[in-house]
Amino acid sequence: MIIGSCKKDGTTITPPPPPSATTDSVLFSDDFSSGNANKWPRQNIDGNGSITFVNQPALNSPYAVKFTVPNDGVSYRAELATDSLPYGTYRYRFAVYIPTNWVQDTLGTIVAQWHGYKLINGSDTNPPVSLAVKGNNWVLNINTLQNPTTTTKQVFNLAQLQTGVWNQFDVRIAWSTATQTGTVAIYNNGQLLKNYSGVNNYSQNFPPYFKIGIYKPEWNPKHGLNYPTGGAPVIVYHDAVILSKYSGPM
Repeated sequence: MIIGSCKKDGTTITPPPPPSATTDSVLFSDDFSSGNANKWPRQNIDGNGSITFVNQPALNSPYAVKFTVPNDGVSYRAELATDSLPYGTYRYRFAVYIPTNWVQDTLGTIVAQWHGYKLINGSDTNPPVSLAVKGNNWVLNINTLQNPTTTTKQVFNLAQLQTGVWNQFDVRIAWSTATQTGTVAIYNNGQLLKNYSGVNNYSQNFPPYFKIGIYKPEWNPKHGLNYPTGGAPVIVYHDAVILSKYSGPM
């Protein structure tokens, strides 16, 4: 366990309301008060990144989880992931803290994603749904199939980035099927940022599964992109994760 510090803005954070018994059935939760990630069935670190637990800036428990990815030319991912779930409607609540020394990056940094599976030709692809910081903005990315082996991407600007504060996201997703239109409704600190309606996955055997942390796909060496290296590492904090089966308003 690594204990560190980060500047706090001094504001009081109001925790999200407890799930309603009539609309939420909690399937997974973690406030990281244990100081570990033992609840998470999957952990992914590509390169020299790290996943540690710190007591500042924690939200409403002793610890938050700190993800770090160095800008060293080989590192591009540090994430925790849940298991797959059946198709349905779910609510994903989680808090994200972007530190005040954040370096803006036009390539973008995914901090939460809903990850699909390999396409029918065996190729990897982009997450069907992801929340990212790009430049000075929060963005929502939606990837859908253009044909069985090619995807197309939509990018929605959500709001201007604020650093040094906890962003309490509430993402309500109805996964699209052949008979149901999909929905992605995303809130931050109680404010609706986007309500997307349409296809939101690749129509695979299972819908995408949830991941938090840092993912910078353009930094993956296999893509061969030329980008400046040697700068400050990318650091993001998460806390207060709740995943529920959901039947309330979107």
